[in-house]
Amino acid sequence: MSRTRASLLLAAFAVFGCQALFPYGDNPENCVLNPGICDTANGVICNAMTQLCQKAGDCSASAQCDSEAAAFCELGQCVPCSLDTQCITWSKDRRVSPARNFCYVPTGASGGTCGECKSNENCGSSVGGPFCDLTTLKCRGCLFHSECDSMPKAGDGVCKRPGDPSTIAGATGQCVPAGTIAYLGNMPAGCEASGANPSSVSKPYCTLAAAIASMTTLGKSVIKVLPSATPYPAISLANETVTLVGPGRDASPGATFPSVVLTGSGTLTLSDVVVSASVGPAAIHCTGTGQLNVIASNVVNPGGNGIVSTTCASVTIERTRVNSPGSYAIEVNGPYRIVNSLVVESGGNGMHPVFFKSNAVGVFNYNTVARSSGSVICAQPVTISNSTFVQNRMPPESCNINTSVVDATGMLLGTGSEPKLQNNPLAAMLCIDRGEQPPANEVQTDYFGALRPKGSGWDKGYHELK
Repeated sequence: MSRTRASLLLAAFAVFGCQALFPYGDNPENCVLNPGICDTANGVICNAMTQLCQKAGDCSASAQCDSEAAAFCELGQCVPCSLDTQCITWSKDRRVSPARNFCYVPTGASGGTCGECKSNENCGSSVGGPFCDLTTLKCRGCLFHSECDSMPKAGDGVCKRPGDPSTIAGATGQCVPAGTIAYLGNMPAGCEASGANPSSVSKPYCTLAAAIASMTTLGKSVIKVLPSATPYPAISLANETVTLVGPGRDASPGATFPSVVLTGSGTLTLSDVVVSASVGPAAIHCTGTGQLNVIASNVVNPGGNGIVSTTCASVTIERTRVNSPGSYAIEVNGPYRIVNSLVVESGGNGMHPVFFKSNAVGVFNYNTVARSSGSVICAQPVTISNSTFVQNRMPPESCNINTSVVDATGMLLGTGSEPKLQNNPLAAMLCIDRGEQPPANEVQTDYFGALRPKGSGWDKGYHELK
């Protein structure tokens, strides 16, 4: 046989022989290409490294372990890590990116999980941010103001959290520069009366007017409201742009105001404060043409309305609890964004606690209305998305309900002033991982500040369970 003819025969076998062996073009033993060949019902999985079926947990090397939670091969079984070196080897052999070089072992546990970090020291200048999230074991930016304190419990830091408005300086996940923060106290001894002079936690401004003046004279951008056992004076602003950040909606002591009114074209951002009204038509009232932002706050009005914005250019309500048992909790007649918020025990005398009037237009996404006389009423069919309405006397009325849940039995939520989503079959069927993915993932946290999603999808309502 000539050399030319032999070469042609070999080439033909290379083409037709492989096709005869694997007529579909795939190696039938390659479970990555043919995932159905592994007997998953009997605990057989596809190993992505060897591309072969194996009993779950079986291994001869750590590279065959396919989970951060069991990344070390010991006596033929994938087991949880105990040393950083085990994670370094596993991460390198599996070509994991970003690397999971640290073994985090929870207190009292016998083994751990390989992660990108196990403490803030592991993050440093990480692209993800300087803080280690011990739930995800990944580096991230700040989520809480306390993470930006100059020292533990100093109460002097401010974090630009996901969802915070542009009036809070800095990029999302970054701490606001300390030099741009003004401090406001409730007339403590030795407080600073002049906005021309600097302030500090130990010597805050005596009045809101002085703190606002420091924004012009000293270039301050955020006013940190310090805890006070007694309420601060009521707030009435017109055309100023003011950002107030308190110690937290549930802090004790916190920063409480009896009422807030925006009458002009200014921009007011209230964050981490309490507005507890005893008089007046609303705890927070926007009567002008400005912009109102209520973030991570607690709004209470036993005898009147909670938040009313009928003429504002825009209103944002995010991660906020509103309790207004005598009237509307939220009344809007213009552009709005309401996200990750809770309306509870509101809307007296058979009223719906949330009222969208004829000119209302915006986003109502991932909220909860619970234990109220009604839920939501719309003068036009605005869209209600990914929300839960639980144990209310009336379902939503005249609204466009999109991927939301109406549950009269209350089995979805627990008890208390902040009823959380429950871990039960009904919640799993209706809420957990059932929400629509927000546009551009713009809903990044829940009411409690936890990152969304925790699992494979977003949980409906204001609370991300798992």
